[in-house]
Amino acid sequence: MSSGKHRAELKQKPDNVEAEQKLLLRREKKYARVVLIGALGLFLGVPRNVAVNNMPDSNWAGSGKSTDIANPKPLFTGIKASWIITSPNQSYTRNPDDKTIGQWIGIGGSNPNDVENLIQVGTDCHGNGVCKGFYELLPGPPMEFKTFSVSPGDIVSVEINKVDLAKDLWHIKFEDKTSKLRGNTDLQYSSTQYSAECIFERPLEDDRSSYSRLGSFGATKFFDISYGVDQKYQASPVRDVTYDIVQDGTVITRSTLKGSELDIKDLRR
Repeated sequence: MSSGKHRAELKQKPDNVEAEQKLLLRREKKYARVVLIGALGLFLGVPRNVAVNNMPDSNWAGSGKSTDIANPKPLFTGIKASWIITSPNQSYTRNPDDKTIGQWIGIGGSNPNDVENLIQVGTDCHGNGVCKGFYELLPGPPMEFKTFSVSPGDIVSVEINKVDLAKDLWHIKFEDKTSKLRGNTDLQYSSTQYSAECIFERPLEDDRSSYSRLGSFGATKFFDISYGVDQKYQASPVRDVTYDIVQDGTVITRSTLKGSELDIKDLRR
């Protein structure tokens, strides 16, 4: 991580269940956030604890850290992780050509107070075999790394770091360890910095009536996960948050965080 950040053991605090339920209810009523990914008309980005059009299903698996809901602090200044790009060949929607699996890291977006505030970097793969690296600053559209391509099975290492706390300047680093290709960019973005997460995602369909159906994927993982925090707030209480995908009312993934590794398994196998 860059200067101004510090890797520290973060203090845990039990969830304020009543406050969280109230905030989540308010968020469900106020937001049905969807983010357009690619030209297929698919949407990414609605956390598992938000019902879209009263759907019980959800589309996030993974884990993250979030500051206290009742008294959030701009704690997170960076996140780094690696993963193996998961093939979407068995992920399907009503239209067989519309298949997407998204894997990404982000700052913001998972705390009920900042659902519309998210900077994310990751990969998405479509059913036609085309994969890409992208970054996104909500509420703006995703931007593709056009100088190189990625493929299913590639190992990628991705970083988001706030390099200037006063000017809201972020540095994004994307490296494909398999192809040895990489992309870097500096971006200005005003983030709440309330949370940071590693997410495996299935999208909403373009009509937002249902999520895309996730075919069997076996297992995937994030590894070498680390966080950067603002030293000013490093003593702030932090909650660990885990997400799992619900399809047809049934939980179909199990996300397990062990140290710096996050395993996501398909429970249907």
